[in-house]
Amino acid sequence: MNTHPLSLYEIVLAIGQFIPLWESVHLAYEDVWLLKPKDLLAAISVNRLFRTTLTPLLWSVYVEFAVKALGNAYKCINNAEYDIPVGIIQKNSSYIRFLDLSSHHTRFSLRDEPPELNCSLLQELHLSASVDSAWAKRLILANPELRVLHWERNRLNLPREKLKDFASILSLQRLRYLGLDDWTFLSEHLYRALAKNAGHLEELRLTRCDSILLKRSKRDDTGKSQYTVITSMETGVEESETMEQMCRRIRLTKLKTLHLDVEHNHLLGSTGKALSLTLRKSCPRLQTIKLGDDWGEKTWRLHQWGVTAPHLLNACAPGHLVHASLRGLRLDNTFMEALPWSWTFVTITIGIPSATWAQSWSSAVNSNIWRWRCTLAENRVTVDNHCYFWTNW
Repeated sequence: MNTHPLSLYEIVLAIGQFIPLWESVHLAYEDVWLLKPKDLLAAISVNRLFRTTLTPLLWSVYVEFAVKALGNAYKCINNAEYDIPVGIIQKNSSYIRFLDLSSHHTRFSLRDEPPELNCSLLQELHLSASVDSAWAKRLILANPELRVLHWERNRLNLPREKLKDFASILSLQRLRYLGLDDWTFLSEHLYRALAKNAGHLEELRLTRCDSILLKRSKRDDTGKSQYTVITSMETGVEESETMEQMCRRIRLTKLKTLHLDVEHNHLLGSTGKALSLTLRKSCPRLQTIKLGDDWGEKTWRLHQWGVTAPHLLNACAPGHLVHASLRGLRLDNTFMEALPWSWTFVTITIGIPSATWAQSWSSAVNSNIWRWRCTLAENRVTVDNHCYFWTNW
């Protein structure tokens, strides 16, 4: 007796993987993926085999802003919304492999705790600062096989609270991407997290982060030492010490992309050179480095970038560094002339966050464009939304 192909699990699964579930649409200034489950739902309703085989595909990716769920609504084209009851989400949460709550926000200025999800096989997790930290920690601890973790915090969180939250990250050992925004942590904790994932980590993002210093005070009446928690921002201790400590004893041999918000912290020119030498030894395969971001005038209080940034770029990974992004940084003609142009760059991106400096930056770019002709492999420099192209001599 011949078996019909559509009665085989493998055949049904292969068909389901070709059924479109998400549609990319350009809205405003960004590309957005919208949930379009109509076709897959129709296939699921064919029979029991189709339902049991294809239901995991329907729930494998959960992006909160694409559906109306967990208390937040995202209006799609033509004001269409998918209103999924919380109970349905919980029932199918065991199928979720990619969970994106990066757009989760609180209502009435109170922190929302999403419903309990039975997720234990997550591969990627993206969390906003509004997600309840206790809920987030439970989710991370239940998913030791995470490959991607991006967790945003905010300045309203107390340093002590962030220290406790960071302990959950120490349970992970297979991360390919780790992104931390607005965090405060012990330098030793960051080192331990990176050491555990050193054999897998390909991209590291540390933006608006601060290190914690534990200062021992005098012993109390019981004979116990009391510790006070002080941030490096309060003491003026350079944040680069955190990076140096974390890299000194480990090698991130697979790390290819590094995001550093160094201008946000108390870096001095001398520490930039020391940090770059450390990174050169610790990240031998680094290909892309992104310094700063375009957060506006508030990041413009330092004047040492003419020394610090060139050191970081020049010494990180000679022979491998091919992409550089310098956004939101105060770059003048002195900075441009200080850049060593022996790199084999493919692209350079320079952001202009303020109209006040646009003219001087443009002048700096134009005055050094002749040197870039001979050094950039693809002959492209991007200054905000303007690209310079040329033909090699």
